[in-house]
Amino acid sequence: MAIAYWISPKGKIIDVQSKHIAEVIRYPEKFGLNREAIDFIYDTYNERIGQEGKARYQIMMLLFNKGWIRLRRYKQFWSINVKKLAGRTKSYVTDWAQKVLKGLHGFTENDPTMPVKIDQGGSSKVKTTDVTTMAQSDKFIPEHHIIECKINDLPDLPLYEEVSKIGKRKTFKEYLNET
Repeated sequence: MAIAYWISPKGKIIDVQSKHIAEVIRYPEKFGLNREAIDFIYDTYNERIGQEGKARYQIMMLLFNKGWIRLRRYKQFWSINVKKLAGRTKSYVTDWAQKVLKGLHGFTENDPTMPVKIDQGGSSKVKTTDVTTMAQSDKFIPEHHIIECKINDLPDLPLYEEVSKIGKRKTFKEYLNET
């Protein structure tokens, strides 16, 4: 069973049933995307829908830049992807750490020293801490709290400006060069 979550820019935390990209593809409107944009990005990279390659990376980076947070529990550590661990994002991650130690969406982290690797914006610098430090440290004081919900409970988001412009370009790479 995969143990993974998305946290929306508004602090709604949802379970990921398999892969993060699969949730985005299945419910694009919940992520401020549409199926046409997803198809276009995958076509640009000549990849099949759902493949974990360059198209997935571009979609994920777009979501991180819009405030989405990706969390996954691997065998030996937690992985968190964010644009930057600061402000509201930091608060959400701290609240997540506190909740996952007590139980979150049916999963309880029983190892409070489980490492957490935080990748900020795809940079080569990955910050490493542990769940308890994130939950209790003075450096991580939650001001904003996450709310557990199901993906269908999320409102559809308006298309991100970048997504609405995609169809006007010949390729997604052209779009990237203009931004």
